Amino acid sequence: MPYCSSCNRRFGDVNALNQHIQTASRHAKCTICQRGFESARQWQKHDFLTHRKTPKEESTGARSTSKSLNNQLGGLQLSIPSASAIYCGIPGSLVKPVFKAACRYRLNDPTPEMIIAEIKTGLDENIVAAIIEAAVRLNAPHNSLEGVERRRLKEAEKARNAQSAEASFIDVLARLDTGLLREHQQKARIRTAIENGHLDVVRATPDALFSGAITICGRSCRWLEYKNTFGFRSSPFMAASNKRQFLKYVANFGPGMVVFKLGYETDLIASEDVYCMREAEVLGWLLANQ
Repeated sequence: MPYCSSCNRRFGDVNALNQHIQTASRHAKCTICQRGFESARQWQKHDFLTHRKTPKEESTGARSTSKSLNNQLGGLQLSIPSASAIYCGIPGSLVKPVFKAACRYRLNDPTPEMIIAEIKTGLDENIVAAIIEAAVRLNAPHNSLEGVERRRLKEAEKARNAQSAEASFIDVLARLDTGLLREHQQKARIRTAIENGHLDVVRATPDALFSGAITICGRSCRWLEYKNTFGFRSSPFMAASNKRQFLKYVANFGPGMVVFKLGYETDLIASEDVYCMREAEVLGWLLANQ
């Protein structure tokens, strides 16, 4: 069976392996022609033969940049190929079969390995896990005492992980705009305004509200929202509410950006004032522009 040595995974056929290499975020990707490679060495060889760069220089530069990222971003892990490549989302044709399979098996506690083996998808395991999590939300809740407690613990853990990831990202973002207001600071300001009799105060609170319009990855933004997951249109209960949330921010503050930890489905938000980005690219840009 075709085998990916970088991820220690086997695939049903060569096409499934190639799809995995092209879409998995951990694999090197050419920033010029967008072709994926199983290893950084293969990418460097392609870069030299096709685009006339020196593999030794590229390798040295990547190691130096990787060390710099780890030091300057406070331990946040960032894949250099992912950060430097142009990311435009994952096509819906790759996302829909995963969600469909996850819905089909949602009552049986499906694992990413199960879904990957079932449909031979090449999507990254973390993305598959996020899609499964969305599908499982369609299940009727277990209302037994044990079921309620298990759900409470799971939701609490998910919230802690999301808050931790968001806080780490906003900490880096604050280096670009020291005057930005985090969500809790905005809420405090709103409470103060209401106490002072200003009942018409704007009550929308994105994860980060900038002190003015700032440029991130070439986009002018007034606000930013962080999502510790993978964004896709079929996500139950989330996609529609998220869209309303983002458009509310636009109406109150102007254009802004939504950053997804794991990436997003292509053309996720049909609005010129809401820019979707993946965390890796934004962190790489922030470092380069400090």
